[in-house]
Amino acid sequence: MKFKYKRSSKYAVFPTLVNAWPLLLFLSQKALIPIGLILGYPLKRRYFEQLMMGLILLSIGACILLVQPPNKYEFEHFIGFAGFVVAVVLINLAAYTNQERLRRIISIGGLLNACLAIVVFYIHPNMHGLRGLNFIDNRYGVPTRFFIATTSLLAVVNFDFIKQKMLRYIFYFIVIFYLVELARSILVLLVLVSDKYLNTIMRASLVTKFAFFFAILVFGVLASIGILIYRPDLLLSAGFKLFQLETLSRYLDHIIFGYGWGFVIHLLATSPKQPYQIEMQLPMLVIQVGLIYVSLYLLWMYWMLRSVSETKVVAFARFITYSIVGFVNPWLFLPTWYLTSALLYRNIELSNTSIEAK
Repeated sequence: MKFKYKRSSKYAVFPTLVNAWPLLLFLSQKALIPIGLILGYPLKRRYFEQLMMGLILLSIGACILLVQPPNKYEFEHFIGFAGFVVAVVLINLAAYTNQERLRRIISIGGLLNACLAIVVFYIHPNMHGLRGLNFIDNRYGVPTRFFIATTSLLAVVNFDFIKQKMLRYIFYFIVIFYLVELARSILVLLVLVSDKYLNTIMRASLVTKFAFFFAILVFGVLASIGILIYRPDLLLSAGFKLFQLETLSRYLDHIIFGYGWGFVIHLLATSPKQPYQIEMQLPMLVIQVGLIYVSLYLLWMYWMLRSVSETKVVAFARFITYSIVGFVNPWLFLPTWYLTSALLYRNIELSNTSIEAK
């Protein structure tokens, strides 16, 4: 299927902007939504319907807001969620229009972001007061990790469209160097590997699959030892997540309808600006808005991912990847994480298309 550049290029602007890390030093991802709405107007019928479904979801969420006990963060929490819902529709519009081109744009932007992050980490200029920076120091005050706001999108970089093989290797090396040496993000690395090799595993013979999973088991044991050396804070982080989950289990008396948007458990709060969001964000959301509303939200999320996926298998894989982060990092409502999930496992779809063509 062919797409005309003039008609579809404007839809890619919003996803491109949320991947522009230098811009995110001054603006939040959701502050860019008005640009996406202006360029996306008029929405195609398919995505106008998606926007209407999103507004219905938000209307139900607003009902919770009206009847819940008031708190300091209720409107901030709900408005942040509302912005995310609109951003998902805009991302879907771009992903459905031309997913291959969008992934190329994200790959080039991700490469530039990784290069800039490496420069910033080693030069360490004075960037006090800017957004999208996350330096993690050791006990001596020396930065050991550097995490930028667009890191998750590096999981979907693909430089196969570049003809020069050596240049491709250099680009991949820069991205992996940032992920391994600076960000040290186990999650993004795992998602990157699964995106590259899940299709190969799925199409391998049964014997090969057993051999692969045995190798994974052995590697997992060895890697666990290495990871604790590579990320000595990981064990502490895992323990804190279990503590969060245990603490949340004491607030199940309102699990059906929740305690309300912006509900805070001060014992678990890690961010002074957004104490209502914790690393175990999805279980916390159940406590806040209730099991019924979270179920509606997850059904809506699967439907949105299914609309930009050619097969149910890919849609489900994207949905599981999106949901997993709710138990690891507070990224559920970040447009960049949804964009990452929506572009994953594209090689499975392309492989199915080539097989059907034969």
